[in-house]
Parts: sequence; C-alpha cells; structure tokens
Amino acid sequence: MLRRNKRIAINRSGEKRKLVSFALTEPSAGSDVANIKSFVKRNAEGKLVLNGSKIWITNAAIADTIIVFAKCPDLCKIPEGIVFVYLKKEDKGLIIHNPYLKMGIKGSITSELFFDNIELPYDRIIGIPGNGLRQFNALVSAGRLGVLGSYRSL
Repeated sequence: MLRRNKRIAINRSGEKRKLVSFALTEPSAGSDVANIKSFVKRNAEGKLVLNGSKIWITNAAIADTIIVFAKCPDLCKIPEGIVFVYLKKEDKGLIIHNPYLKMGIKGSITSELFFDNIELPYDRIIGIPGNGLRQFNALVSAGRLGVLGSYRSL
C-alpha cells in the first residue's frame, strides 16, 4: 500500500516523467535471447564495461534510460549467463544511431544502438547476474497473461 501511495504522490508532484527503452534485439540474433552477442565484463578497477549493439530499439533516441540485455560471462558461474543493466543517455560510449525511416508505425522512434566500452558502476545491474534469462521469461509471461486477461474481459 505504501509503495502505491508513494508512486501516486510522485506522479502528482509535477515532476517530469521519465521514458525508458528496452534493448533486446541484435543484428546477428534477432530476438533469440540465448544467442545475443552484447556482453558485460568487469575491468581492472571493478567497473562494468558494456560492448555490443542492438537494432530496432523503440524510443531509444528519446529515452532517459535504456535497459540492456547482455551476456555476463565473468560476473556469474554460468558462461551463458545474462544480465540486465541500465544506461543513461549521457553515458560515454553510448551511440544512438539516427532513427530508422519507416514506411509505417510512425508513432514511435526506432533506432540502432552501439555500446563502445561503456563503463558502468556495479549498481547499474538489475537483478542477479546470470538470472537475466529467467527474469526475461517472467517478464514476457506476465505480459502474455495481461493480454489474455484483456481478451477475457471483452
């Protein structure tokens, strides 16, 4: 109850709302999550370093925050482990390519992203390193249940 009231208070306070973009699709893997190539590694100073690219990312050019799905081979025990990290649009090394010129679906801006040695503090990880695929499946399943529920109410 407290969390809900806090959210309402923030939204009514007149603060600017933030736009978040979700970066999953890659040139060589499409939306096949298990075969993504973008990766996060830890450097000598203990910071995270993100490298890779994403395509067809909705609203990335205008988002304040971008949530990125990347492999994390040296952050977890599973070599294929995946992690969510978030970027701020001012992060050095984040390159947002010009938006695609689309024939349709012009209600959103779609761009390509490049990650060139983006250094991130460890607290930019969302969830547990290596559990990203499990988190993603839970997220997608919840969305599917929401769609199913909306059809049921028709």
